[in-house]
Amino acid sequence: MLTRGWGPDLAVGGNPDRNQWKTVDRGSRERPELMLNSDICLAYDNNAEHSACMLENDFNNKKCKKLQNKGKPINALAGECCAWTHKGALFNKGVFDRNGTGSLCGQDVKKREKTSQFKAMREACCANEGAASSGDCDSAAWPKGPAFPMVLAFAADEKVWLENYVQAWKLATENGHLGLRSLTSEPDTEQLYECGRLRTRKLCQKDAKCSWERSEQVDKRGRKKKHCALRQ
Repeated sequence: MLTRGWGPDLAVGGNPDRNQWKTVDRGSRERPELMLNSDICLAYDNNAEHSACMLENDFNNKKCKKLQNKGKPINALAGECCAWTHKGALFNKGVFDRNGTGSLCGQDVKKREKTSQFKAMREACCANEGAASSGDCDSAAWPKGPAFPMVLAFAADEKVWLENYVQAWKLATENGHLGLRSLTSEPDTEQLYECGRLRTRKLCQKDAKCSWERSEQVDKRGRKKKHCALRQ
């Protein structure tokens, strides 16, 4: 997602209810890559004020910095724009090797070189944006989507993504369900009653065998965390 440029793809197949995002950079093939609003919104916002400021000031990020947090959740129907991320964030956060090269919008780039400065990279990442494009959807230097830092972290290290995915999958599939058994366990093996799978106080208090208690773990402020435990 972060190494490509994206633009709205409206009324897919002639259906006005099917709207998504497609690659619009120089690296786009005959069949572009696709993303949904629910994908793109993790990293990018729609920020018309910032976009207008950048156009008025010849893409000078410093002059438009105060407008960077004025965006709204991105939507392909909100208007033509180009969502992309400049190389600085990608090199600084380990998506690209700081001492090597990275592939951004179909172009090999280095951290410090004139040929891949901001305006040059915008031309590459938004090469095929719509004629009615208002400019950048968001601040390309550092997009303001609600999960942009995590998208960067996952792009830099697949292991981090896998670890978080496993945790999220466990919560999504097991929260609120006790007495689940592993498919690899022996038929007669009884597993412990696991109140710890109930992640909220509300769920915990619904089960008579569980109670919401303080644990031995502490948070950043030194306070003991609370969790759901088997009632003694």
